[in-house]
Amino acid sequence: MTPSAVRKLRALALAAGAGAAGGGAAPVLRVRVDGGGCSGFKTSFELTAPGTPGEADDVLFDRGSGAVVVVDAVSLGLIRGSTLNWEEDMMRAAFAIVNNPNSEASCGCGASFSAKA
Repeated sequence: MTPSAVRKLRALALAAGAGAAGGGAAPVLRVRVDGGGCSGFKTSFELTAPGTPGEADDVLFDRGSGAVVVVDAVSLGLIRGSTLNWEEDMMRAAFAIVNNPNSEASCGCGASFSAKA
């Protein structure tokens, strides 16, 4: 996770009433890779409540203070070694997977990729 992704996740946790002052549990960012998109695979991001039922093979990444990411094993195989980033520009503000060593090519908008054979 880049520092900007950690900051955004912590800000979302605070907005949800979690963290030191709120005392509640921070939301979890679920990262999933599915078939589709213009390059073969697309990455999706979903904020879920802590404890939301997931996959039995989920892998948890926790940077503390509300920066929690969960990835299922199949998706992790397609993005292992990548970096989660928070990107803001004039067109959008969103989480993104960057520097994916398992990607051969990606679409122009960066929302989908083709995996290396």
